[in-house]
Amino acid sequence: MKIRIKLAFLSILLSGATLLLCGALLLNATSKRNMQVSVDSAIADLGMLRVTYVNAVTNAEYQGLSEVAKKSLVLYLFQQYSSPAIGNTDFILSQEQKTLHNNTGVDPFLYKTQMIPSSQGAFGMQLSYCTLRTTQGDFILASTDVNFGDDTYTVSILRNITMLYETLRTLTFQYIGICLGSFALLALILYLATYKTLKPLEALKEKASQMVDGEYEGRITVQGNDEIASLTESFNAMMDAVQSHVQALKDTSDEQRLLIAALTHELKTPMTAIMANAETLERTKLNEAQRYEVTSYIRKECARLERLTQKMIRLIHLTEGEDILLKETPVIALFETVARTIKEICTLENISLDLCHTNQRFYMDIDLMASMCINLFDNARKAGASKVSIEAIQNRIVVTDNGQGIPEKELSFITQPFYMVDKSRSKKTGSIGLGLTLVNRIAQLHHASLSIQSQLNEGTAITFQFDQ
Repeated sequence: MKIRIKLAFLSILLSGATLLLCGALLLNATSKRNMQVSVDSAIADLGMLRVTYVNAVTNAEYQGLSEVAKKSLVLYLFQQYSSPAIGNTDFILSQEQKTLHNNTGVDPFLYKTQMIPSSQGAFGMQLSYCTLRTTQGDFILASTDVNFGDDTYTVSILRNITMLYETLRTLTFQYIGICLGSFALLALILYLATYKTLKPLEALKEKASQMVDGEYEGRITVQGNDEIASLTESFNAMMDAVQSHVQALKDTSDEQRLLIAALTHELKTPMTAIMANAETLERTKLNEAQRYEVTSYIRKECARLERLTQKMIRLIHLTEGEDILLKETPVIALFETVARTIKEICTLENISLDLCHTNQRFYMDIDLMASMCINLFDNARKAGASKVSIEAIQNRIVVTDNGQGIPEKELSFITQPFYMVDKSRSKKTGSIGLGLTLVNRIAQLHHASLSIQSQLNEGTAITFQFDQ
């Protein structure tokens, strides 16, 4: 069962139970109030009859009469004052378990044990009363004693309250009908409200299922500003993060796959050459000069393979998507590291190296930045540069050389792995086409931009622009 149906069902049950409970309490209170009003009215009528009846008997000089005359007077005056009956009310006169006057057909002595004594009632009288149900209907029976000298009589009132019970039953059925109608309307409203409120959860479920299937496009529309809307916003943010992470992993995987494919392709040529020269050494008689030439070629190709694999390992490590720790580092420390590495090469190849800075400090990984500078220097050297300048200016590092330069149409491709502008020159210099790829990746890890300006036969300027 879906959660919105569960919540709607529970809400409907609670609301229905509340309606029934409130209705039962209301009907019970109404019933008690109406019953008490009827009892009070009957007692008041009984009190009025008692007063007028006692006064009438007393004024008739009851004490001076014979026993027969007394009973006749008492009965006559009772009939006079109790008749005609008031509405649905009848009066009963009795003495010592003997009924003197009763037109109701109800024997009050049968209900004597059910009578409830009452405190001092209206008109200063003691009384008792009860409610009773007979085949003739529902009644209130109230009794009080009157004394005439040594004689005691009991005056009772019997009031028919059948209409009161019928009214209460009618009210009960009407309330049940109102409750059923209200319950049905409330159930519909609660169901629609619950459905509308929890509908975004269905969208969350569908979107989660799509994520499981690898679909990350599209976002859930946020409606309102309640907790479910906040959950939807968080879910959308999670989808953005997951999509970005998955895309980054996919890009990294694709890049590594391309690198491995390119490496495999690049390995074929030197491996074929090494195998061919090895077979020549095994099967052909060579003189000393020829043997030296073959072994020298094999050594150079092996050195090239070593450089290729080392750079590939470094590049794959940098493309794994791991963040690097950037520390605020003085540029002078970077330039000292670079100078120690390329000093001997500059001397051997008569290259003028100019390192310029004004004590700047950059947030960087000094090892990666040194690798970047050395790779750019190595590219300049292989391009025939006799002068290389590495300069820190404000928030950027610029590497300038006076080498052969790069054709403008090639500039957009030179950061791709294994891309080489002059393949004939690359064989002579041992270039493998990964230097600028590494430099570009180092720039990305430093949240920096890399721009290249070059003119054929004039030189190249590569700018490493920090984002700070």
